[in-house]
Amino acid sequence: MWLAAPSAAGPYFEMWSWMSRRRWQSAGLALAAVAMVAAACSSGASDDSDADPADGSSSPTPTSLRVIQGTADWPTDWSKHSIDLDELLVGLPGRLDSRDGIPPIDGPTFETVEGASEWLVDREPVILLELGGSARAYPLQILISHEIVNDEFGGVPVAITYCPLCNSAIGFDRRVDGETLRFGVSGLLRNSDLVMWDDATTSLWQQINGEAIVGEHTGTQL
Repeated sequence: MWLAAPSAAGPYFEMWSWMSRRRWQSAGLALAAVAMVAAACSSGASDDSDADPADGSSSPTPTSLRVIQGTADWPTDWSKHSIDLDELLVGLPGRLDSRDGIPPIDGPTFETVEGASEWLVDREPVILLELGGSARAYPLQILISHEIVNDEFGGVPVAITYCPLCNSAIGFDRRVDGETLRFGVSGLLRNSDLVMWDDATTSLWQQINGEAIVGEHTGTQL
């Protein structure tokens, strides 16, 4: 797990760009910018008005009607969990399946420093990832609409994640038990923080610490 920290990017890193809402354009990149500080989320759980009265024990499945409706078709193993499932809240109500209602980006393309200078300001807030002496920057103005980027950098499959509610930016190695996972936005929240899902087991992962909290991978740490 890598936390984003304040830093000025040097002249030799790649900048992820979004040139239009429907089209990505590729290139090399770089731009001096300030990375975002990862902030921890609230530790207290919120109430769900649709939840049944709780007796203090953990349920084998969620009792919130909205969570049940949004996850009914998921193959998640709800019997494995490290949290009280009633702590999960729906962040995208009204969807039959909330997975990737906020679409993550898979295999992003990159921009040249000259091109990036045309649409980013000098102090553009970005998530900065440095590996093996190279670096990439992921602008928050793009991540705020996608929250997760599944990328590969320096031969390492990475997930760049951002929770707008918590203002937390964290990068993870996507390899678990020799398998590379693809992460998406589950549409669920816990303690106001993004809950991710993987498309191999549909386990649920807490973004703020990279730990699987529900499903086959429960207890696994990215």
